[in-house]
Amino acid sequence: MFVRILLFTPNVMKSLGLYTEALGLRCVNLSENYAEVQDTNGTTIIISKAPSLAYTYTGFNPILMFQSKNFEEVLDRVQKYGCQTEGPSVESDAGKVSYLKSPEGLSFALKEVKETENHSSTQEEDHPAAEEIKKFIRKLKL
Repeated sequence: MFVRILLFTPNVMKSLGLYTEALGLRCVNLSENYAEVQDTNGTTIIISKAPSLAYTYTGFNPILMFQSKNFEEVLDRVQKYGCQTEGPSVESDAGKVSYLKSPEGLSFALKEVKETENHSSTQEEDHPAAEEIKKFIRKLKL
């Protein structure tokens, strides 16, 4: 099981909105060049300002998958944050899957969780600093 994932980005604050506001993870640590977001299982995604070496790397990016019972709603929210779909959503008995690319170029997948599946979902509102983080993100006028 992965418990910490590191993602490099040119703009931590802009990326933070995608992961908290659109994808529903909660922010547990925040500074200008560094943020940590978590799901309910304790998996942490570290969002860090990219060192100059990372800007020149042209290899493959990791593909993260986020799961949601509110697939269409979350898909709409991530698109409002500037994410582009990489083709139409794929539908199967297990649910829909959509592949997306963030404004920073990170590929990720969004998977629909059927009501019969038992997966935890994270609500940012559960975190004591949720309202403060939302205000901070709104100030950035992403």
